[in-house]
Amino acid sequence: MVQEFNPAQNGSKYTPPPAQLDLLAALLSSENATYPWNPADPEAVIYFEEQDQLAIELLSEEEIKARSQHLYSKLEQVWDKATPNWNNSFDNVSCRRDWQNHFITFVPQSWLEAIAHQAQQVFPTESSLAEKLVECVCGLLPSLVEEDLLVLACPFAATTRNAKQESENVISHLQHRKWDELSEIEQAKASLAIARYTLAQMKLANSPYTNGQQH
Repeated sequence: MVQEFNPAQNGSKYTPPPAQLDLLAALLSSENATYPWNPADPEAVIYFEEQDQLAIELLSEEEIKARSQHLYSKLEQVWDKATPNWNNSFDNVSCRRDWQNHFITFVPQSWLEAIAHQAQQVFPTESSLAEKLVECVCGLLPSLVEEDLLVLACPFAATTRNAKQESENVISHLQHRKWDELSEIEQAKASLAIARYTLAQMKLANSPYTNGQQH
């Protein structure tokens, strides 16, 4: 038979910390309690809330703060790993090179940069392609309401043709005139065509199933 250790018999002055004594008292007081195996039971909610509150009371404010910061840090690390870095995807595609060769001689660079910025924002969203196109250009065309832009965007969203070729075709019909001389509808069509190409290239850059083929 194993002799039970008694600190008092050995002249020890060991005194358990208050947190351990509180935990022991809580465990002893709940020996006859029934564990709520059914989480849907209303009493289960009360039980778990009491247990959570007990755990909090046994921790000091410093411990709670330290553990919370550690948890948030871990969550941020997991989120960074799970979230695609859409903002960098645009830098890896050929849009900028094509703009230097084709678009920037006709479309103001400030417009191109604005379209690129908005494309980065809307690319990972669940919006339809037409809605994404509108989001890319609506800030540049304040006089056109969203419904009008959606009408103009639908042909670009529905086309099965190469997005780069489509954008070049649209601009080729307009580039013999200065940008400021175009009507707002013409500027909208050119901007939507470029936005369509930009989103297509971003999709290509982020797809593991493509082999560098352009859309």
